[in-house]
Formats: sequence, C-alpha cells, structure tokens
Amino acid sequence: MWGWLNEEFCGMLAVFCPNFTQSNTSFDGVLSLPREIGIDNSGALLFWPPNELQALRMSVQRTTPATKIASDPGAELRLTLPVHAGRTVEILTRFAAGWDAEEFGFTVLSDGTPAEATRIGYNASAKQVFIDQRNATAGPVSGEWVYTAPLDLMGEDLVMHCFVDMSVIEVFFGASNAPTVGLQYQRVISARTYTSKISSDMTELFAVGGSVEVTVQSWQLGL
Repeated sequence: MWGWLNEEFCGMLAVFCPNFTQSNTSFDGVLSLPREIGIDNSGALLFWPPNELQALRMSVQRTTPATKIASDPGAELRLTLPVHAGRTVEILTRFAAGWDAEEFGFTVLSDGTPAEATRIGYNASAKQVFIDQRNATAGPVSGEWVYTAPLDLMGEDLVMHCFVDMSVIEVFFGASNAPTVGLQYQRVISARTYTSKISSDMTELFAVGGSVEVTVQSWQLGL
C-alpha cells in the first residue's frame, strides 16, 4: 500500500512559503513509502515496512548500545547522537519497558536546539505516540501540527522505526518485546516537515520528567 502526503505547511500557509517549497513548484504532494498491512488475531490492523526497503541502505549500520536518559521531574534532557544524523536516514529505536519518564523519544531534522526539531515519541499519561511539528522550523513556515495515535504499551518495549527523506517523515510504532526483525507495528504516522536550514540534520534522544533506556540503530539511505 502507498499513501499520498500533501504539502502540509505550504498548502495551508502558502503566502509564507520560502522559495524552496511547494509555492514555486508545479506539484503538491508526494507518494509515501510502501507499507504492508495485515490483521492480528483480534482483528486489529498491523503495519510494517517491506523488506525491499532495506536495499536503500547505503552506509554501514550505526549502533548506539543501551543508553539510559534520566531527567528531573518536570525537566527535559536531550542527548545528541551525531553518528545517526542525516536528512535521508532510517532510524530504529527500542525504548525498554520499565521507564518512568512522562514523555520520551527522539528528534529528527534538528539544528541541535529546541527551536528547530521534529519530535517523535510517546506520552505516558495520554498513552499516545506522536509526531510533534510545533517547533519543526525556526523559519517563517510554521504550524501547530501534532499527530497522535493511541497505543497502550501494556508493559512491553516501544519500538519506533523511522524513515526520513528530506521533508518526509514516516514512523512505525509498536509495543513488543519481540526481535525487531520482521516486527509488525500497531501504528504508523506520516508527515511533511520543512526546516529553515539544510544543516538541520541531527538526531537527539529526549526524556521528560524521568528516565528511559534506549538502543538505536541507523542507516543512511540512497533516496
């Protein structure tokens, strides 16, 4: 299955679009990555990226071993992962069960500050996964888009499998202690995001109001 991803920011705020976005091009939207769809024993939908997407991996796999991120109550801690940077990148994270953080996840397309970064993560009290674009750009193109989907982890690990292709971000979310190879996911969210700087390509882990342990793998993609 493929989807169609609209030019979200520019389609709604065209008067503010900088020259490199849709206002000065002849297109509006792009195809998503393909995804496979199935049904579990309860009748719920499952999603997963086709194995053929692995052919896009160009670089040697980068791995960050189990890392604990711990922040004080009400505070946020961010940990930069420069080896996982990129604007065309695949990022696979596993957040271990047993966390006590209020919110946790990682950023993509970041300039290394909270002013320009797209946040991808999990809110514990709401039991929701999300892509948060409210600070996706420090430039004139901005929005208040936060895409969410319900997901009760039920004491299991949270696996987030993210693909970034310039302005396209697609993330598969799954609650599972099973190995990531062949994993099927309960949720998937796709979004468009536009940074103000081409150098905004950093990935950072974050935890708010507590701690979580995470492992990260990534690959540069030939897109």
